[in-house]
Amino acid sequence: KSKVVINAAGPWSDEIRGQINAPTRLRKLRGSHLIFSRERLPLKHAVTLLHPKDKRAMFAIPWEGVSLIGTTDLDHKYSLSSGEPFTSAEEIEYILAAGNSTFPSLTLKPEDVISSFSGLRPVINTGIADPSKESRAHVVWDEDGLITITGGKLTTFRIMAEQALSAASKYLRLPFDPSKKIRYFNSLPSVESLKLAGDSALYMLGRYGEETEQVLNAALKNENLQIANLPNLWSELRWVARNGAVEHLDDLLLRRVRLGMQLPAGGDELLPRIRVICQPELGWSDKKWEQEESRYRQIYTRAYAPTPIGFK
Repeated sequence: KSKVVINAAGPWSDEIRGQINAPTRLRKLRGSHLIFSRERLPLKHAVTLLHPKDKRAMFAIPWEGVSLIGTTDLDHKYSLSSGEPFTSAEEIEYILAAGNSTFPSLTLKPEDVISSFSGLRPVINTGIADPSKESRAHVVWDEDGLITITGGKLTTFRIMAEQALSAASKYLRLPFDPSKKIRYFNSLPSVESLKLAGDSALYMLGRYGEETEQVLNAALKNENLQIANLPNLWSELRWVARNGAVEHLDDLLLRRVRLGMQLPAGGDELLPRIRVICQPELGWSDKKWEQEESRYRQIYTRAYAPTPIGFK
């Protein structure tokens, strides 16, 4: 029997706590985004903006060869077991209104959207009617050895981790010194030394860090080339298929890399070449690959398409 369990399950934290009959304390808020081609929304820098209707702060940013606008802030009314969150028609209209208010000359339309995606924020439920007024502060709860760390922002991840470990340390009777300085990052190769086209060098260093040269060296002929004018390289598909603990095709194309969101139709036209590279690395049979393609298209249609169908 474990002396202590750290529950860092994000929006699923209450579901874990429910196993010890703890009361629900979280409010699951959905944040959705729309992705556009860089040609249709030509951003060089991030832009903050206020929505014309409710004056909520939003953003438009250049991201991995495309541009995105986000985000919404709504209560997610669906069970987490229903499937991945998706962007509603009302959210699409809301985000487009923000984009066109800020960039009126572009006249962005629903048909300009390449893809959409949504995430859930686990915030502490205080009963405030307006979701945007809920605090984003993080909390640590200790319920008889079940340590829940939740809320917060990505920018405070290190503080959150230290506080969760500090709470757990009393059960383990192990020394814990969060003041010990540990180097965040090792030194990286220079951009110039990688000899990659466009902004691929910065992209690869940002995503793979000190492993970048290993990714490039594992490539076969012509795999260190860009995919469809994106900063992504074919070689990273081989690398993540080999080393990324990929269980499903949606893991590969929506999480390990983001090609399913960066390319129209979830990258459907490129699936034959992706298969040539990745199927041998994954050790999948032809039947398994075809099943995974079917599963991937269903998930894309439900939650990542320009107008996702959701749980219909």
